[in-house]
Amino acid sequence: MEGQFSAGSMAPPAVPKKRKVVAPPADEPGAKRLELGEDLPDEVSQQDIQHMLDQADDVHVEVLNETALKRLHLQFERKVRLNQELRIKHADEPEKYLKSEVDLDEEVKKFTQVATHPELYTSLVKLETLPILVGMLNHANTDIAVDVFEVLSELTDPEVMAEVDEPEVFINALYEAQLCQMSVDVLLRIDESVSDEDFKAVTNGLTMIENLAEINPQETCKQFAEISTFLPWLIKRVRATGAMDYNRVYASEILGIMLQNSESCRQEMIKLEGVDKLLRGIAAYRKKDPSDSEESEYVQNMFDCLCTLMLLKTHQIAFGKVQGIELMIRMMKERVY
Repeated sequence: MEGQFSAGSMAPPAVPKKRKVVAPPADEPGAKRLELGEDLPDEVSQQDIQHMLDQADDVHVEVLNETALKRLHLQFERKVRLNQELRIKHADEPEKYLKSEVDLDEEVKKFTQVATHPELYTSLVKLETLPILVGMLNHANTDIAVDVFEVLSELTDPEVMAEVDEPEVFINALYEAQLCQMSVDVLLRIDESVSDEDFKAVTNGLTMIENLAEINPQETCKQFAEISTFLPWLIKRVRATGAMDYNRVYASEILGIMLQNSESCRQEMIKLEGVDKLLRGIAAYRKKDPSDSEESEYVQNMFDCLCTLMLLKTHQIAFGKVQGIELMIRMMKERVY
């Protein structure tokens, strides 16, 4: 099976490659420009709307530069401060700070623009925007935390980071802003079953972690391994009951990356009875093949996790005690999967 150890090797299986998002094509030269922050009238007639739609192909937002980024940072700071003040002042009257919350959420989303301008990442660090942005993961309104995940998943895209000068400075600034702890806290409090947006938020969070691991796997896994609640959350997520879903598969991939790159995670799995729990996740396929490519990827990821755990003698002993060898033999005899 792809991803398992060969007879003479004890190296962990290779980390699967992630799919890349192709950047949109550059704007046509000579197109009409719309300045950032240009005000629109309070009321727009139907005729004006149609006129704007007709000219939409010739209009685009002014390219973000260092000055515009500084303005964006200052606006963001003001929106954060105003929202905090109103929340304190009207703690029991949410309708009085609701608009400030909506405005803050919109301001957070604007930082996705920076992902198309890797030359501005250094300025983003110097402006000290990242601690404020990461801090919004801790906002009482989960919707804002959800959008921060989306922004960070865009900003950490490996293809973009490859064009950033001194990317390690940007990544270290994220870690210094307590990104790992706050990210895991958000994952713990999101209920994916509530809405598609909550489900997508977890996807974005896992994407961000995968992005960081692709850039620097050892440091990323070291940082996240220090968050004691992260590994248990991953194990719980990969063992979720019900139909297979995208985030369950994704969590199994992230678990594999963590185990492959972190000795402390492999050790921690002893306390968490990781071998037994992973085998229980696989056991459902002892009499049936995965029904689709999603299930197939999940099973392969779980096997990769088990293979990595076998680097430790303690896990090898546990594997024998929970009849892991017998299960493997049975699956091979029945030619399942």
